[in-house]
Amino acid sequence: MLIGGWLAFATLMGGDGSIADPHPMSISKLEMELKESQLDLHLRVQILTLEEVPSLNLDADGDGATSDQELRAAWGDIRAYLQAGLLISGNEEAWVPEFSEFSRVQEDWDWLLCSSTTSFEQTPSILQVQTGLFFQDGNPDHRMQVEVRGLRTIPLRALLSAEYADHIFDSPQPFSEYLKFGFVHVLEGLDHLAFLAALLFGVGTFLGLLTTVTAFTLAHTMTLGLSAIGVWSLAPAWVEPGIALSIVATLWLHRGQGSQSSRAWRPAFGFGLLHGFGFAGLLGEIGLPEHAQWVSLCSFNLGVELAQLVAVLPLAGLGWFVSRKLPDKAEGLARLAALGLGTFGLMTWSNLVSTYALPGIHTAGWDGHLTLAGLAALPAIGAAVIAHKKHSPKLRGEILTCLFLYALYLTGRVTAGG
Repeated sequence: MLIGGWLAFATLMGGDGSIADPHPMSISKLEMELKESQLDLHLRVQILTLEEVPSLNLDADGDGATSDQELRAAWGDIRAYLQAGLLISGNEEAWVPEFSEFSRVQEDWDWLLCSSTTSFEQTPSILQVQTGLFFQDGNPDHRMQVEVRGLRTIPLRALLSAEYADHIFDSPQPFSEYLKFGFVHVLEGLDHLAFLAALLFGVGTFLGLLTTVTAFTLAHTMTLGLSAIGVWSLAPAWVEPGIALSIVATLWLHRGQGSQSSRAWRPAFGFGLLHGFGFAGLLGEIGLPEHAQWVSLCSFNLGVELAQLVAVLPLAGLGWFVSRKLPDKAEGLARLAALGLGTFGLMTWSNLVSTYALPGIHTAGWDGHLTLAGLAALPAIGAAVIAHKKHSPKLRGEILTCLFLYALYLTGRVTAGG
């Protein structure tokens, strides 16, 4: 029996026991529109990304959130930081944007928006963008999506990173950037990794592993493609909590049935459709170059597939080794891994539901944490009731233990002031 998922949870939690953001990719968007000799610039940066810059010290009161007052108080430092990290060139002229004011917009992310306008003596035939924002003193994996309108008949886009921080429009966007973007997103997207680990609990043979991975790949490729070309998409408010719930649902389904009876390809395909919308949501934030949509989409998806193989194959191999070489201990290790993975799934589910359904909730005290505990209890108690009706006391015990571990986690956060 393959129980490769038993060790996965060790990679899903930080050393301090905190819950990592399931989509921690740091993103900013730079939009530029050229009108004859005038260039209008609009920069959109995640508040979370700004919080990762130590010198800005946005969360001055240390309550875990940046208020509007704190943002206004730090605006001078933020403006200086953003202006120092951007350089725009056209023909032989160079320009550092000057941001006079900002606004805050809460959509799929919490954004800071600022704008600037400059004039060129002569309408440029090319535009060059150079950025050093966040790479050295914030998040080294930051990505900046740049869009230029008015330079050509179609919008031009580029994806900048620490390794590719300088782009001249319209040179072609490198294939490797979208490949790397998809690869990094999966390895940093802990919910996707946790789902893959949950699938492994229902895999008993190599053929089963191959079928399951193929089903997941097929499903998320379909919805990723449909969403990327604008045919069908789902709002993050449905997708993100759904992905979190897919972790615990798949895990407990497989733990109840056992790998010999499970048909892991079924949840792999069904929930894979939902995960595809999750991949598409982030890709939609970055955008696809108009002149190379299919190339960029395919390279992003290839990066996703490579990352999945990097994550799944070692876990599957390790599970096979443990189940063969340590048969007496294999089930105990699998149970510990399932408890950790299930607890992580409940944490992610409750956090995301509170983020999208209860965005105003304050989680610094008992009131907010009791709400989170209630959200976690809903799927856990429901699954425990189903397990009881199916005469699965072992599974019911695991489910309730996951809920108990989550309650301990929340108690620790409250008593520690978090």
